Amino acid sequence: PAPLAAAMAARGVPFRAMRIENADIARAYACRLALVRPDGHVAWRGDALPADPQAVVDVVRGAGG
Repeated sequence: PAPLAAAMAARGVPFRAMRIENADIARAYACRLALVRPDGHVAWRGDALPADPQAVVDVVRGAGG
């Protein structure tokens, strides 16, 4: 998810990409990709990276709508 990582870095938001190897856990997200906050809240999910990752980052961090 390089575009999402770059968008996070541009806004100074800590980000770490992880692959979930446990099929049961991965299935619980119901999508191929999920953005999970440190508190466990799923902030975004989808089967493809967003067209505008910067907009997603801004909404997730409370700076956009």
